[in-house]
Amino acid sequence: METEMETNAMVATESTNLQTAALALLESATHQVHFDSTGHKFTFASPCSGLDTNDENILESASVLVAARALSKVGKSDLAWTFLRTLFASQGSNGFMPKYIYLNDTYQDGVDSMPEFIGPYPGPKLFKSIEKNSFDNINVWSSNTLMASPYHATTILEVFYLSNQTTVDVDNMAFFYGKLKSWHKYLHDKTTAKCIESDASELTTYHPCLTVHHPWETEIDMQSPVWKTALNRLKDEVAISGWNPLLEIPDAVKESFEYPGDEVYDSLLYLLYCLSNVISDDENQQQQHDSHDHIQSNCPFSMIDVGFTAALVKSDQDLRQIQQILMDKNRISYVQREIDIAESRTSTSRQMLHALWNEEAGAFFHRIVELELNANGRYSSNKTAKLDDTVAYNFNALWAPLHNATMVDRMVTQMVQRSGKFAYGCGDFALWSVGGCGETYNTATDTSPSIVPLLNYRVASGLRLNEAGLERYIQTSTLNLICGTPNSDESDLRNCSKNILFATAFNASTHHPLGKGACGLTSVLTASIALDLLSADKPFRYVSEPPISSSSVIILIAIEMILAMAIGLNCLILSLNLVRRANADEDDTFFHIVVDQHDTGEQELLVQSPGLSEGLDSPRESFDEAYNPPGILVWSTGILSRFNPLTALSVAPAPNGDVNQHDK
Repeated sequence: METEMETNAMVATESTNLQTAALALLESATHQVHFDSTGHKFTFASPCSGLDTNDENILESASVLVAARALSKVGKSDLAWTFLRTLFASQGSNGFMPKYIYLNDTYQDGVDSMPEFIGPYPGPKLFKSIEKNSFDNINVWSSNTLMASPYHATTILEVFYLSNQTTVDVDNMAFFYGKLKSWHKYLHDKTTAKCIESDASELTTYHPCLTVHHPWETEIDMQSPVWKTALNRLKDEVAISGWNPLLEIPDAVKESFEYPGDEVYDSLLYLLYCLSNVISDDENQQQQHDSHDHIQSNCPFSMIDVGFTAALVKSDQDLRQIQQILMDKNRISYVQREIDIAESRTSTSRQMLHALWNEEAGAFFHRIVELELNANGRYSSNKTAKLDDTVAYNFNALWAPLHNATMVDRMVTQMVQRSGKFAYGCGDFALWSVGGCGETYNTATDTSPSIVPLLNYRVASGLRLNEAGLERYIQTSTLNLICGTPNSDESDLRNCSKNILFATAFNASTHHPLGKGACGLTSVLTASIALDLLSADKPFRYVSEPPISSSSVIILIAIEMILAMAIGLNCLILSLNLVRRANADEDDTFFHIVVDQHDTGEQELLVQSPGLSEGLDSPRESFDEAYNPPGILVWSTGILSRFNPLTALSVAPAPNGDVNQHDK
């Protein structure tokens, strides 16, 4: 592990300080891997600091994104950008972004030499793929069958806002803009245009939807009661097929908070293998999902997740904002078609989210696609049914601006209720992951609900975005839980006890951390959340550049000065030539005035050939009398004086010696 980097300056002096502890954990989980002989390297944070040295080259999308935002808030935006660049090194050719990224040593022994598990996380061997990129010293692999939740655009925009917004920061945002466009194009191409809701109503309603094909693509913990219903068909399929994973589940997996038991975990592995088998082997389709229809027809799981959909809504809006900033910074051209596409996608994703609202319950519900097996052995359906479990993950809808005060107020009321099916304000700490305060589950047989810092973080951010209040209460509750102190506004969060617990989840009843093993108390995600919550956000604003850059203005001024000097020089040369010729006329009497007095009293300059005034038979003038070559106007000082603007202002003597007076 290499730590000679910016993170060395992170750690402050007091070891009991929560912010210091969070920074120290993030530093210990930060690694660098050189990927070529020129010294270029990947910089990243592993999902926890307790992994073995051989297993630490793994990235988990949510951990990296939250860590990047937190680092920007403490003045480490340069490090945040490098984290994000490493994350996007695994992007597929069609824009697909995976949940897990693996930076393995130089490819030697083939895929079989790769681990099946890295700590509590799935390893690269569980995903059939060719490496995304091959460098001199490193290969990039990914969970090509598991996509990440789409928080990327939101994170990149906020990292920019929280930075000093230097030219380098603008360059970094411009670098990610094209990658984000590809990612969002993939997501919207994967969207189903019509999802038929199978509610017990005579009126069939149609809405677009974006489904996930594996529970690990959501942020819902595997202990949630949502999965009891959502995985029914999948578990039946595994039981009928008699499928066996034929691999040993390590203790690190079984001891983690996320382990749901052997039956469910085997079903999750079965689904993972199913997805891997339908991934295209075409070289142009590496590291990405296959078509939506192909996957859904082969694998018995498809679900609409509230949190995933809300993340897409917010990221669509933030990608449009990134587009506008880059236009205002003169980094990309103003293209109306691109703007229309971005706004259309935002409208579509917002429609998808609002379709998940249940007016009767006053809550957003996840939905499961009711897949049916046809005669060809394929699954087909676009009918969905709501999963009406009262779980706090339904509040993830707040992550996106809802623009509906009634919806927000009803959800906030549920968060503070202490009784009833939709009550979540049950104990001393917020936010219980299951509603009902013990009424909806058997306390003797069922596991106690959990409190998940990531869920609290998402909900608190959503409350702030929707201006609903209660944000500070949830933030303080989360920090007190991590500190191991009573839930009070008077708690000294910056100097809490030494018993700091950066756990993935906590028991809602006992407040003890859940999960054991290497990553039990060293979650980078939880440490990054604590660091983020302890540091105030900057105002989210930026300064537009002038319509043209300052360098362009300087160039234009220089061109104008050159043109002006050229014109002035030409005028000077012309004037000098005229004066020289006028002086020559006075000395040599070579130039003459050709004047013809008209009846109006005005004088005109005539250019004539000999004989034009008297006809063709007029007598020729001798050379001694006058010399006037055909078609040439001869000049003298008298003619030049007529073009002098000062002549009109001067008083000239009359022929008889008197002074001419103007008519009055």
